[in-house]
Amino acid sequence: MRRIFCMLALGLYFINLTGCISKEKYALPVSEQIKLEIPEEAQAELLETESQESINPIAERVLNFENNYIHDEQAVLSESEFEFYYNFLNTLHDSHAINATVVITNHLDGNIPADFAKSYYQALFGEEETNGFLLLINNDNFQDSYYLSGSCQELISEQELYALILKATPCLVEERYADALEILLSFVNLND
Repeated sequence: MRRIFCMLALGLYFINLTGCISKEKYALPVSEQIKLEIPEEAQAELLETESQESINPIAERVLNFENNYIHDEQAVLSESEFEFYYNFLNTLHDSHAINATVVITNHLDGNIPADFAKSYYQALFGEEETNGFLLLINNDNFQDSYYLSGSCQELISEQELYALILKATPCLVEERYADALEILLSFVNLND
């Protein structure tokens, strides 16, 4: 029995010396060890799958819309209302260089409204400070919110924004979204 263990130990020692078991490979992190064993084609496919999985839910939702101005997920605005506010926000962008968008949603992916609005704005326009705002009409927990960025933060105070939301709330409860938008966007003056 002792002979068998000795021969087995010598055999393993010999294999180690000849390089059949590479110590360098096992010194790498497990993820790198696995990559060494996977063919290059499969590695490329794995990287593509990993990058698709890393897209956060908000960024994925942003990709579902063709324009940056109105994201009406439940189509609560009529076609003419949508067109009117789309043109309004487009004019803001073209004439005043303001990135503005309205998001009307029934679900916040578990986020609080302020965080959702900020994340959504950054998914649309990037994380660097830009001039713009996002108006969130939140039919998930009915806490509407604004996210202001850049010089738009100087247009209106938080108290004034809160007053606008309070003023628009009856319209939102009655599902008169166009009337609510008129109130909620009233702080923006195109004549400046």
